[in-house]
Amino acid sequence: MKLCDLKPVLVLVCGLSAATLAVAADPMPVGPGGDWRLVFADEFSGPQLDLTKWRPNWLGPDDKKITKPINVEEVSCYDPAQVRVDGGELKLLAEKRACDKWDYASGIVESNTRFNFSYGYAEARMWLPKGNGLWPAFWLNGPRNPADGEIDVIEASGQDDVRYHYHFQCGEKRCSPGKAMNLPGATSGWHTYAVEWQPGKIDWYYDGRKVNTQSSDVSGAPHYVILNLGLRKNPDGFAVPSTRRVDCVRVWQRP
Repeated sequence: MKLCDLKPVLVLVCGLSAATLAVAADPMPVGPGGDWRLVFADEFSGPQLDLTKWRPNWLGPDDKKITKPINVEEVSCYDPAQVRVDGGELKLLAEKRACDKWDYASGIVESNTRFNFSYGYAEARMWLPKGNGLWPAFWLNGPRNPADGEIDVIEASGQDDVRYHYHFQCGEKRCSPGKAMNLPGATSGWHTYAVEWQPGKIDWYYDGRKVNTQSSDVSGAPHYVILNLGLRKNPDGFAVPSTRRVDCVRVWQRP
């Protein structure tokens, strides 16, 4: 069974012969306790990507459009054909093939206009891909980056070394406080990555353990959720084809 599965609980009602009630058991964050209200979730249990929640390109005009890379360091397009839902997982696929003017194609999902939020706890359970040039990320982005902020929950480079950052505008510069750390097994198993975003404070959690806090210059502008598999310029080539696996994505807020 998937850890992220939302299974109904069957409760026998006393006095009613063979009667049952299906009670949905909302999951709780892997990390801080307390009262939480689930406001967004995708368990990827359907036959295809839920387009009421996600857009399968980088801010394209429609859901079928092939779009450019996000960053000048990337070398692949983002093609909706590289986004699959299969076996209860979201799969973002990177491969070498012609894609408009790029030599590689890869996958992304983002929730802009379909789910935007300010403050809460955003969590994803993922299996990061391994190999040269791979740049998987899970992040939250404001509509005007960097003025509205960017919260990088996790990004990696095809190894078990992972990074977190907070990007914001500071004067004439773009500031990016953050840190790299080693997370054993990041590319060989499932791990849960999360961020708690509060007024004036951001806490990062990996597998339920707090790993960093940002307590200055924190934006309150609405953000949207992004998961992508970038391919970064690499003199040693790229480990493709490659698949980024995502078990579930959830966002909670305090009631």
